[in-house]
Amino acid sequence: MVPPETPVDRFIRGVNAADVHATLETFAPEAEVFNDGKSFEGDALRMFCERGIIGHNGQMKLLEKTHRDDGKLFRHVMMNGDFASDFGIHEPFDLFLVATVNNDKIEYLEMGDVDPRKPTMHAVYAASGKPTDPLSSIRIHKRSLPEPSMGWIRVKMQAVGLNFHDIFTLRGMGVHEIRFPMILGNEGAGVLEDGTEVAIYPNLGDPDFKGDETIDPKRHVLGELTQGTLAEYVVVPKRNAVPRPQGLDAKDAAVMGIAWLTAYRMMFRKANLRPGQTVLVQGSSGGMYVHRLLEHFL
Repeated sequence: MVPPETPVDRFIRGVNAADVHATLETFAPEAEVFNDGKSFEGDALRMFCERGIIGHNGQMKLLEKTHRDDGKLFRHVMMNGDFASDFGIHEPFDLFLVATVNNDKIEYLEMGDVDPRKPTMHAVYAASGKPTDPLSSIRIHKRSLPEPSMGWIRVKMQAVGLNFHDIFTLRGMGVHEIRFPMILGNEGAGVLEDGTEVAIYPNLGDPDFKGDETIDPKRHVLGELTQGTLAEYVVVPKRNAVPRPQGLDAKDAAVMGIAWLTAYRMMFRKANLRPGQTVLVQGSSGGMYVHRLLEHFL
């Protein structure tokens, strides 16, 4: 016996047919959609379906469908469309739909690229690049808990440095093309699973490159090609998790990777400054830190 078509299935069919009316007909009058850290209701919901999905030629390929024990409907689809220019998304991506249905209408629909069946964490990330309104791209929501690959290690963050580089990311600017969503944060400090307290060294690149790594063509920092530190956890190459010396606390270590090390290298490595000499600093800027990161999230 073929199970009856649910309003979530009709929603997917309406999107694939580029039929705005049929898509909106699946929702109750007071329905809410929560997507990518933002809520949509009423006219905003209509605009989200019409311009945000159908307007970008969105297509959903159904991969999995279940009826959860809590009564909610779950759908796993592969999303494709013209999302590169507005959202920095270039390839098809996994999209997960969890819906509350009443009287054959969707009352609440949560959708996103994070699988709700797997472990998650809270993070601050850029949803897309917004050149003229970068702060509008900030989201504070769940992301998948990162799993370290071979040679990498997971760090539980305690404090995170903020840099102007984060504004560049929110604007969609970078030496390398940014693939959104991208967790912000280039530096920080935390603790390993074995209790080792570490500072995060932010530079990554070609592991086979020899010489000054700042001129490595593949050089990048966290938050560019690799998800950043402004989260409960981050994964980095083992060499980038530097054990902290006794007496260096997390909040001070969190701004050493970029804010402090940049100035140190400039003055004492490049300018060769020595004790007793005087230097004129015509302008300066630096990082700040977010302490007790988990408390801010929860």
